Amino acid sequence: MGKEIHTDKTSLLSQWKNRKREVVSNEISKMPDGAIIPLSHGQQRLWFLQQLYPDSPFYNYSETYVFKGVLNEKNLLKSLERVCEDHEILRATYHMTDGKTHIKIASKAEIEVSQYDYSHLSVERARAKSEKTMTSQAKYIFDLAKHPVVLVSLIKIHDTEHIFILTMHHISTDKWSMGLLRNELADNY
Repeated sequence: MGKEIHTDKTSLLSQWKNRKREVVSNEISKMPDGAIIPLSHGQQRLWFLQQLYPDSPFYNYSETYVFKGVLNEKNLLKSLERVCEDHEILRATYHMTDGKTHIKIASKAEIEVSQYDYSHLSVERARAKSEKTMTSQAKYIFDLAKHPVVLVSLIKIHDTEHIFILTMHHISTDKWSMGLLRNELADNY
């Protein structure tokens, strides 16, 4: 004869209620410094396409923000630096070693901000020059193995109007991530 199976619902419920509960963390642990970080499948595809078409800016992602009113330029740039320090992907470069692609993370953000002051020009002329600057930056050719991986320009049209241009390769950002970056930039500012 077989073992008798006890299926009393109250004992099952009691067992479930009294089980040992483990706290599950939703946090993804950080890779140790110096670890070899492989590219995701999407990153591998973008890396390969950039190698295939090295002179193409097709996978650049540019956003332009117009600030109306008095802008504290120093705070804005400090805010961007803080965001880059907080997010390793904004300090990443992409490499191939022994036939495998991987990411290297710089210990410190290397942000170069090109600043233009067109406030001495008429507003129309300043905006025209700004358009050329935006187009030039959007067409920047990234070398994914070298910094900078975040390209930034700040243009002063006049004392109460500035244009902030942010360009990155799609390997390190997407539309959703840019929304997070904007929010963090605003919070830090």
